[in-house]
Amino acid sequence: MSWKTPTTEFGTTLNVLGAPGHSWQFVACSGSTIAHKSLVFAAKTIAGAGLDLIMDPELLRKAKEEHADRVKGRTYRSPIPDEVQPPLEIAKVAAVKAQG
Repeated sequence: MSWKTPTTEFGTTLNVLGAPGHSWQFVACSGSTIAHKSLVFAAKTIAGAGLDLIMDPELLRKAKEEHADRVKGRTYRSPIPDEVQPPLEIAKVAAVKAQG
């Protein structure tokens, strides 16, 4: 795999070509056995890429170098203000309800 590719994304079979994301068509397709197999394949692909990076220090070095080149000194700044906290109480109530 060349690390100087225009994109490092990949796609798998999950949806009907042309159906917009978050549409009823997408939701209907995502519940199929083909979609499940697709997600398992994607997970294996991502895990394999991670294993390649762990096992090959030179590949990891190149990946970090490419990442630094793409970022070019920019740092991520969350658009969510620091004072905004996640609604953990809602999650706690939902977890208690789910336990019965």
